Amino acid sequence: MRRTWWTSLALAAVLLAGCSGDPEAREPDPSGSETPEPSATPPPLPEAATQETAEGAASFVDHYLDVMNYASLTGDTAPLKALSEKDCGGCQDYVEHYENRATAGGTVRGGEFSAGEISVAPYGTDLSLQTELTIAAGSVTETAESVEEEFAASSEVVTLIARFGNGSWRVVQFVPGELP
Repeated sequence: MRRTWWTSLALAAVLLAGCSGDPEAREPDPSGSETPEPSATPPPLPEAATQETAEGAASFVDHYLDVMNYASLTGDTAPLKALSEKDCGGCQDYVEHYENRATAGGTVRGGEFSAGEISVAPYGTDLSLQTELTIAAGSVTETAESVEEEFAASSEVVTLIARFGNGSWRVVQFVPGELP
């Protein structure tokens, strides 16, 4: 089955680094948030995601994925940029792709990201947050003139490295797979 570029973008970067400590697992929030409509405002940051704890970091990952869904549907990447370090290559790849698709008149239906159980472990002075990222089935047109392409639901393990500072979390790295 052919994967579209944007759904497999998370596989573009590879990180070889060590991780220490036993991961702490956190179940996904059953209340979840709804997928934003293109006219929706950015999802609000949950209070839990402002805490400098493993639970706060896991809540932040859920929020980050909600913001990615919002950016994908609307082309408004400002909230995603605000949650990502400028040198986060994986983050910036998504930002660039969403902006390019929006500028070209492309659209996406479905394809929402959601996290499974999130394992949290120390990663130097940051936290490593690993999850199975589920991508819902949907369709995409990359430009106003392109043919709509459907894609099946899929899932992949991803790792986000998050850093807490000045009262908030930011994604430092967004990479496919597990850290060694």
